Amino acid sequence: MSLKQKIFTKYTKTKFKLLSKVSPTKAAEEAFKLFCTPLIKPTINLSNQFKQAERLQFVVQGHTVKGFRFNHHPNSKKILIVHGFQSAAFKFDHFIKPFTSLGYEILVFDAPAHGASTGKRLHALLYKDMIQHVDQLYGPIDTYITHSLGGLATSLALEEKNNSTQKLILIAPATETTSAIKMIFQILPLPHNVQQAFEKVITKINNQPSSWYSVARVVPQLKCKVLWIHDEHDELTPFEDVQKILHQHLPNVTFMITQHLGHRRIYHSHQVLERIKTFLHQ
Repeated sequence: MSLKQKIFTKYTKTKFKLLSKVSPTKAAEEAFKLFCTPLIKPTINLSNQFKQAERLQFVVQGHTVKGFRFNHHPNSKKILIVHGFQSAAFKFDHFIKPFTSLGYEILVFDAPAHGASTGKRLHALLYKDMIQHVDQLYGPIDTYITHSLGGLATSLALEEKNNSTQKLILIAPATETTSAIKMIFQILPLPHNVQQAFEKVITKINNQPSSWYSVARVVPQLKCKVLWIHDEHDELTPFEDVQKILHQHLPNVTFMITQHLGHRRIYHSHQVLERIKTFLHQ
């Protein structure tokens, strides 16, 4: 952790300690805003491949979403790449050529509050809406390649559509939102009454508890073919959350379990890329 991060964490803890005493509800609302705010924003560094791509943009919930299209052809099968929290479209540069060379059209967008898109915060429902807008404007999408929060948001989007002809690749998906919340509470210790208020803030958004925002809840209901890639040593999305669904042996879900790739290196793995290519031809 850098000195800047340490100072920020100390300041934030002090702020919430004081706010919790004044108003548990206000503290919970501020904690949720922090939960949805990307604190790290990668410097945009576009490769020549991205610089030459077709630029796209649209508006969702007041946010201007910007993205790229590669190998556009009306009759091509379409892949949408959905990045994770505190990431961006350009991070998946190495995914473009392997799939365009197979004839696929590739779409990839910066989520709200990420990359070149506007906004300050991102949560699963906003991301879900963005994904559904992409399908309506530039689809139909045949395959979704997702990472982290992108996996949760895409799962929620497909739950509503539930098309058996599509394919979903989940790379280290944010499997259980409850686990992410527990992690935040460990970093930012909040009293029990504030944690209860935090749950109410989430429930108020869509009349659903935090446990509803679960890839493990959605996947058994999906009709499409799913490839789930996860590392046993993932430091952000615990493998123990994955085991619940792994042991169900769902006929439409295939797993690839890796070792020591963690949460981010996993989508840079050549082995993972080759497994995805094989899955697309199944």
